[in-house]
Amino acid sequence: FIAQGLAEELENRGYEVNFISKSNDEDKFNIDCDVDVIISLVNSYNIDKIKVKNNLVIKIAWILNWPEWWINKSYFESYDLVLCSNSRSLHYINENSGYEAQLLAVATNPEKFNPDVKSREEFECDYIFAGNDWHDEREISEILNPDEIPYKFKIYGKRWQNFENLEKYNMGHQLYEIMPEVYASTKIIIDDATDLTEVPSGVNGRIFDGLASGKLVITNGEIGAKELFGDKLPVYHDADSLK
Repeated sequence: FIAQGLAEELENRGYEVNFISKSNDEDKFNIDCDVDVIISLVNSYNIDKIKVKNNLVIKIAWILNWPEWWINKSYFESYDLVLCSNSRSLHYINENSGYEAQLLAVATNPEKFNPDVKSREEFECDYIFAGNDWHDEREISEILNPDEIPYKFKIYGKRWQNFENLEKYNMGHQLYEIMPEVYASTKIIIDDATDLTEVPSGVNGRIFDGLASGKLVITNGEIGAKELFGDKLPVYHDADSLK
């Protein structure tokens, strides 16, 4: 959905956009001669393997997280421009490569996420978390106990049925296209930045989506929150402050 949002904005500005699959098919390296720019969001795409008659094609890396994984690729220096979604990645790339990276945060699409979106009864609650469980790495699974909080809670995403404290609040996975209505139906959105523990200054797209929806967002990603929002975004550090 990040790539889709970028593509839609580029199309609004007059560009024609195509997607390249990240499958193992060798066709992903066969680039049409009329392509002017390639933007890669995944470090596994070997930019050195592309086959294109236009030798002036501009190759851009947009690093959303884990800059170490990017910089260790043998083809990393083949990019013409490096963009980073957070300051930690930006500093890492600038200090450990010959690039002067530029900051491009994930942000949001205000045409989809805005205060005018109508709520839906099945989504209505006081506070939510929307995100997947990545193999017990999320802090929220350890410090949030909705049973102790006298407000209606719902959690959206994959694998939350594996946690006793969250199972009965599990609403399952929702398509990204539905999330504007999910956010419109709550008052508070919890952000858990621990899916980006290698990038403590990373700011998840759910923060931008939630704020664009006119909702209060609380986060544990203090570094990134302060860099972008100063002291305006509430931060929690443990179970007590979250509660």
